[in-house]
Amino acid sequence: MIFLVCTAIKSWRRKLGTLILAGIPYLIVGVVIPTFVLSTLHIAPGESNEILAVPMQQVANVAHNHKDDLSASEITDIEQIYHMDINQLQQAYCWYKADPIKGQQLSSEDEHKLIRTWAEQLIKHPGDMLAAWGGLSAAWFSFNVTVGNDRNLSMLLPISNSGHHYQGIERYVPWVDNTKAGNAVETFYMDTLLATPVFNVIWQKAFWATILPSAIMFLILTFGRQKKKLNLLTLNAPMLITMLVLFAG
Repeated sequence: MIFLVCTAIKSWRRKLGTLILAGIPYLIVGVVIPTFVLSTLHIAPGESNEILAVPMQQVANVAHNHKDDLSASEITDIEQIYHMDINQLQQAYCWYKADPIKGQQLSSEDEHKLIRTWAEQLIKHPGDMLAAWGGLSAAWFSFNVTVGNDRNLSMLLPISNSGHHYQGIERYVPWVDNTKAGNAVETFYMDTLLATPVFNVIWQKAFWATILPSAIMFLILTFGRQKKKLNLLTLNAPMLITMLVLFAG
């Protein structure tokens, strides 16, 4: 919406109308629901460690690769941030997923420590920071990002119960992990859709996240008429912005 206002729309009346339309979803999702709906329904806010997965993965990669270079105070801060000792953190780190190291919800003090530690380690170990981000983003630009026997696609399997993330709490919505339908979908996806040469490309994340948006941008810039290029880029802006968001988050 903002891109439209800045580039394609000439009328000030239409610019104002577009900005109002752009503001409505933000007001609903960012203000009305958190302020009134969530509190009325007694819904707790999301956890900050989910939002900070990328910097947490980056600092964890530094701890994984350069434990001996860290000072005692840095190790203490890192252990408090991740709620595990430095050796556990080293063992838990996995280059292509952040879930094993995210731990529990971060307090505001932990968040400040994470930001300070991240900034310090970015200066000391920029390569490890970039590598950690690249590992988490690998599925957006490369195929079949798994190692060893990690063939299971967790997004196709139901979690076991409501206590999946919080061990020890009452499990009030139990169900079985494996169902015939769930297993059939996973088997069909892995052994058919991903195993068919050429055709399997369209079932990969990288195709939709990087290859297709990049190809469309290339075609517009290379073969689009000069007067139409801006309009075509504007029309494809949502897809291109989505691609950037994937790599950022």
